[in-house]
Amino acid sequence: MKTPVLDHLIITERSYYSFKSSGLLEMLENSNKYVVPYDLEKQHHEEMEEEIKRVEQESKKKIKDSLKKGEEKGIKKGIEQIAKQMLDKGYSSKEVEELTGLSQQSVILLVEKNKLSNK
Repeated sequence: MKTPVLDHLIITERSYYSFKSSGLLEMLENSNKYVVPYDLEKQHHEEMEEEIKRVEQESKKKIKDSLKKGEEKGIKKGIEQIAKQMLDKGYSSKEVEELTGLSQQSVILLVEKNKLSNK
């Protein structure tokens, strides 16, 4: 039974002793010594379930992020491949930039790679 204890008093004819005032009540509440083993096991089980959920959420997020990065990388490689084919077909660097959305610097690098691979 989970009845909250507000204080425990030991009273004599001359004085009294308060568990709350002395800090003993708080110390007992924080102690596991007098907790029923079933409650400890239940608490441990709940903590483990929370940790499992946290790890699962982290894993899902990492997988999602990895898939997104992979997709972005694949799209970028596809655009670069198309740009390379356009350059091979005689499109100007300016046309490749406009049609693919690649930066001028990226197109220049592709042109240089093309020159090296054609030698």
